Amino acid sequence: MNGTFIKGNKSPIALSGSLYYGESSGFITVIFVGMDYSTMTPVALIASARKAATTGIEIKVDCSEALHGLEDSQKGLSGTSVLTGSWEQAEFKAECYTRTGDLWVFKSSNVKSRTMYYPQKEAGFRAKFLINQPTSKYFSRTVVLFAILDFPYLNMACKDFLDPYFPDAPRPEPGAIIVGKDGNHCAILDNEGTKFIQSNYGVERVTYDSIAVIERYFPNGAAYKRYPKEELKVLFR
Repeated sequence: MNGTFIKGNKSPIALSGSLYYGESSGFITVIFVGMDYSTMTPVALIASARKAATTGIEIKVDCSEALHGLEDSQKGLSGTSVLTGSWEQAEFKAECYTRTGDLWVFKSSNVKSRTMYYPQKEAGFRAKFLINQPTSKYFSRTVVLFAILDFPYLNMACKDFLDPYFPDAPRPEPGAIIVGKDGNHCAILDNEGTKFIQSNYGVERVTYDSIAVIERYFPNGAAYKRYPKEELKVLFR
């Protein structure tokens, strides 16, 4: 997904990311997740509506919640979002108003993706963008979630990666998730599988460390995890 985000009367911000479309219990939900790579600031929009009959793709959903960064959350939005095009390639546009009347505008061009997760090598490379970011901005889990999913806002904890849903890797490999056997810390191996990216709370930065020092940060042992082989009905990137 390539798009833009305009917050109030500020200049447009270029984004790239993912657009999720889902149907459940008679409702349609569209989730727009993008990253401003110039500042490594994530942006998200959640919009939903009751499912109605449609011809092709021309789906209108109501703005619900938007996030800029990991702290600026705007709930109770008003306004409308529209998804148009086809299930292979679609355009998204949203004009949403905050409770104080500020206009947030989201636009993106999207191409269908066959899987939820990035390929492991690509995810390991993506994680490098976060090196030197402050840990106050990127926690252990958000480093991993951004790399593998584009979705640092997902409500998961490091311990959740220990679930059998994430298959075991027999050894360190490119893009594998590293999770402490006690579930307290997690990280991700880079695209070569020789170094890992983590939120290093000792120096308050996301760091890039050799696998040779893994025991320093995972004193109770570490498990290596692959990504689930899951296909979605509709996910755009």
